[in-house]
Amino acid sequence: MLERYKNMHFKELFIYIYLYSFFFGTVITVIIDYFDKEFLYLYVTLFTLIFNYFLLIYYNKTKDNELTAILWLANSTFSVIFGIIVKEFSIEVGYLFLIPLSASLILSHRSLILYGSMYIIIVLILFTYGVLSYDNHPFLNNPTILGNFSVLLFFAFMFGLVYHNFIDKSYQELKEANKKLAKSNELQEILLQEVHHRVKNNLNMMSSILGLQADKNNPEIYNLIESNRRRLESIAMVHEILYNNEDFKDINFTNYTDKLSKHILQVYASFSVDIKIDAKNIFLSLEIMVGLGLVLQELLTNSFKYALKENGVIYISLTKEGKKHILIYEDSGNSKDNTDKENQPNTKSLGLSLIQLKIQELDGEMILNKDNGYKYKISFQTK
Repeated sequence: MLERYKNMHFKELFIYIYLYSFFFGTVITVIIDYFDKEFLYLYVTLFTLIFNYFLLIYYNKTKDNELTAILWLANSTFSVIFGIIVKEFSIEVGYLFLIPLSASLILSHRSLILYGSMYIIIVLILFTYGVLSYDNHPFLNNPTILGNFSVLLFFAFMFGLVYHNFIDKSYQELKEANKKLAKSNELQEILLQEVHHRVKNNLNMMSSILGLQADKNNPEIYNLIESNRRRLESIAMVHEILYNNEDFKDINFTNYTDKLSKHILQVYASFSVDIKIDAKNIFLSLEIMVGLGLVLQELLTNSFKYALKENGVIYISLTKEGKKHILIYEDSGNSKDNTDKENQPNTKSLGLSLIQLKIQELDGEMILNKDNGYKYKISFQTK
């Protein structure tokens, strides 16, 4: 509920404050008048209370600031003036100053001038009546008090005019500028989304073209083309995730790795593999994720094609230590059976060269442990 009021324009918030304050204030007044047995004032206050209640319902439905403000001011003015007359210019006189102050904040510039003029005329008539009817009243027959009160009323309306000509005008200009900025940002997001969509489509198209050129009669060339197709698809997948995200800046590592591993598993493995990913709310930039995605693609391909001959486990974790990230990749395959010439650390294959190149670009380093399956520990820096 607080969110609802937090996002309001301040004029709307003021109207709600005035409506609810007046509502609860009149409830208290009704109770007091009932026990004081001032039934005439009680009936009038009860009428203004009911009117205010329906005004609240009307405002909640229509959000008509101007009409609600005018009706509320008329209602409160009537209640205050009636109270002044009935209670013979008692403390209710002070409320006459609060009404123009409220009007200054919640009415428009034009309505303030119109309402202010009417209000001043009503107050003059009221005080003329008071002076003529109460010869010995200390407030009405004291020129200093009357003068100070008149100055307060004047400044209340002057504050409203200054407020509308300078403060509110600046606020409206700022609001309009923010709208234009928000619209511009929305357009840029749409364009950026379209860029990611086109890049993804182009990469997939290149992958399809390579697929058409693959000759199954030549296993060496066919495997090379298929490896490059998978690399293109791993990059395309980054842009696909960004296209489907609201945030075009960072990529959730877990979501990407899960999608990539399942895709490669579907291509290479005909058996079940339990892929465990442990990375709690880690987001990486497009540049880093593309490089890291290529590294993971090579490692996953190597595991599925060579290390895991039947049901196995792949464990991938990513932790953050300050500006440094630690990536752990290990599979449950037998390292002796892992005979992939493309990704062996002691060869200069394209796969290994690509892994080493991407790790260098990330300003990182890699440690390989082959005691029980393959375990890679890759550390890299992020800005």
